[in-house]
Amino acid sequence: MADAMKGVTKALTGMNGQLSLPEIQKTLREFERQNEKMDMTSEIMDDAMDDAFEEEGEAEETEELVQQVFDEIGINLNTQLASVPATQVAQPQQQQQQQPQAAEAEPVGDGIDEDLQARLKNLRGN
Repeated sequence: MADAMKGVTKALTGMNGQLSLPEIQKTLREFERQNEKMDMTSEIMDDAMDDAFEEEGEAEETEELVQQVFDEIGINLNTQLASVPATQVAQPQQQQQQQPQAAEAEPVGDGIDEDLQARLKNLRGN
């Protein structure tokens, strides 16, 4: 074990002699600078590509294509939307009469034990 540690120590001493900390720091700073430069160049290129391939009126063309598809399948979205009522539709009389009755009715078990229903009724004082 001691021989192995001696060998490792000798190897590390040799490596420390070959490596220069200021030189490594300089290399890392240069790498960071070049990496930032590459990021900026990449961003500029991406913006240029987006501008080059973006066509004027693309949204209008898309809208026209969607309208053409609607026309082919017989949908006129504007007339269908215009016929939709803007206010709440009145409920039929029969449904309005049933709602107060439903509020006064005993709650349905919906899977609740009869014992629990009886206890609840007892607590309510009915």
